[in-house]
Amino acid sequence: MSDWRDVATAVLGSWPATVNSWKAQTLTAYVGQLEARGLTPDDAYAAILAWDGGDQIVPPSASQLAALARRDPDRPTSAEAIAWIFGPDGVLRARTKVSKARWEPGERDQLNDAAAWELATALHPLLFAFIRTQGLDRLRSLDLDDPEWGDRRRELLADDWDEFVEANEHREARALTSGRRGELGRFDPLRALGPQRLELERAS
Repeated sequence: MSDWRDVATAVLGSWPATVNSWKAQTLTAYVGQLEARGLTPDDAYAAILAWDGGDQIVPPSASQLAALARRDPDRPTSAEAIAWIFGPDGVLRARTKVSKARWEPGERDQLNDAAAWELATALHPLLFAFIRTQGLDRLRSLDLDDPEWGDRRRELLADDWDEFVEANEHREARALTSGRRGELGRFDPLRALGPQRLELERAS
């Protein structure tokens, strides 16, 4: 199980060319921003190890690491979300299994809507929430196959999805950080850095 000292060590070890030139307060502030975004030490440590920056010598921003740490591996991409909504087996094609000889006005539409919501819930909670914000009727009105405007509508819908996912992640972060402010002030991230601590202290 990692603690914040491990996180500080990982930051220093992953981007030594840059972090060695930081003052001690800078490293403390950087790690503090990870905590402020709702990450646990284990989350932050795993995100640092998973970061794929190639030959990047500058650490990613705290918000970039936080986004990586909170990423749901099962979360659909924008392309997947659109396919799950508009595809041949998608939410908008869901139909009730009820069969009747006579329907009351609007009854079949209500049952089809219920089938759509049931499928959206089964596919992914974020998909259900996104469709709820967009509205079934609005989504049904979008013709993504229109030769003139279909591609543009698809792009805008993909942007809507990405913005929705990001906003949802921010809400989760705020919920996670509720009541946890100030934990970082109880430790010195330079402690346990060994010989590398001296380099940072000289710079501070």
